[in-house]
Amino acid sequence: AARSAARSTSTGGAASTPVEQGAPAEPFAPPDAGDVSDEVTQVRDRWEEIVAAVRRIDRPAGALINDPSLAFPKEVAGGVLHLGFRFPAHVDRGLRFADIIAKAVAEVLGSPMQVVGVHWPELEHAGTGARKRSPGAAPKTSHLVEEALKHGAQPITAPTEGGE
Repeated sequence: AARSAARSTSTGGAASTPVEQGAPAEPFAPPDAGDVSDEVTQVRDRWEEIVAAVRRIDRPAGALINDPSLAFPKEVAGGVLHLGFRFPAHVDRGLRFADIIAKAVAEVLGSPMQVVGVHWPELEHAGTGARKRSPGAAPKTSHLVEEALKHGAQPITAPTEGGE
């Protein structure tokens, strides 16, 4: 509570609107969306719950798998969850947390599963519905930009292809 109070006063007393955290505006869309087994779909459908359970058990492990564009269930085969990581270094770290992640998977899904980390560089090309907005829709403004504007920052525009 003291931390959040300190944060709210750090804006110099200016009123600010709370930023909702947690669920993204649109669901995450992995690179292989729609082209996976029922077992993978079952794990993916409950992934946010699994991540929350991992965080409860071990915060560093939860932080490692918190962002689906960096770590996401890739495959399930023979009772083994292949957890895809965007970066090779995260695969190594994921191996250290495999038992913790497996415990959370069993807690949420009700069945044990071994967890192994695999490199999945295609996560870089994954998206969310927010990135697939309609052609005429304006981009959503970041909460950081909104705060900067409240404090007097002036927006700038990027030059167009014509040079102006």
